[in-house]
Amino acid sequence: MTIKFLIPLIGIIFGQTIFAQSFPKVIENLEPATAYLSPNTTLNAWYRIYAVDSVQNPICPSDENKPLYLSDLSGDFYGNQSLTKLVQQKFDSSIVDKPSSFQLFIDTTQNLSIKKRWMWGRFQYNGKILFEKPENERSVSDTLVNNVHAYPVFITNLNSEDSLLLSAQDGSAYITCEAKNENGEWQAIEQWRNSSCGNSYHYYLVPPMHTAFTKMVVFQGEFKTVGRLVIRANRSTIYSNEFNVSVNHSQFLTEDETTD
Repeated sequence: MTIKFLIPLIGIIFGQTIFAQSFPKVIENLEPATAYLSPNTTLNAWYRIYAVDSVQNPICPSDENKPLYLSDLSGDFYGNQSLTKLVQQKFDSSIVDKPSSFQLFIDTTQNLSIKKRWMWGRFQYNGKILFEKPENERSVSDTLVNNVHAYPVFITNLNSEDSLLLSAQDGSAYITCEAKNENGEWQAIEQWRNSSCGNSYHYYLVPPMHTAFTKMVVFQGEFKTVGRLVIRANRSTIYSNEFNVSVNHSQFLTEDETTD
């Protein structure tokens, strides 16, 4: 029988120490952010996985720590070597599909840059807005060529024995951002839209004591509140540490706007 355990956390802010482990510093060769994103509507969530690396290493996205994309868990990979054997040989671990074992953290002490993606504009997946909104308004309101401020986000496998499978769609983890509204209730400020293409769905492998690295946009709005990130996948819900955030009231997702 395999005994699985998670190392308890002393601190939930990256840069602090978890026993002998220090959370990674992100090193990127990107232009500094020039703006904050201040949306006037709920945006599509998009959390691309840039790298998967050991929690003991600084993270510098490259071909060496490029996330392992798995679209078919039943087939063989890398020639005649099955994925199970590969993981056993390289990481001395077995593969477990237990998303609830992940830990989700956002580090507000590191200021990164991220380029605003077209898919963040909600109209891109909303036919009514897409056809009714003039082209020039869409380009002005929903695209931004400059880099915007971002925080690093870590989806961490602190299990010492098992490699975990991280569900993803089109390269993005199933993460959305929530914030407390004026009533002190958690409410989504991003929404997730499921793809109609079966090829969009896949997994990333996160070995023991490794973390998957993505980024969160730093919003700027008139309402100061508290935010958190949430992963909802495979019937599991994982919340991040809470952080200060400012948003616009129009970012809050209402029930009549919710879509799959």
